Amino acid sequence: MELKEFAQLVKSMRENQKEYFKTRRPSAMYASKELERKIDKEIIAILKPQEQTENELF
Repeated sequence: MELKEFAQLVKSMRENQKEYFKTRRPSAMYASKELERKIDKEIIAILKPQEQTENELF
């Protein structure tokens, strides 16, 4: 995933979070949670190669 796509994903998540806290609509909560899961997966994918490289050094 490109940096711009990741930033858009984070922006969408934040918009849904703000909507949820403003309206308390369950649909906004579910949408933000789904986006959080996608972001978490991307973070793992981004950091995993770095962690493997660091572990190989020792």
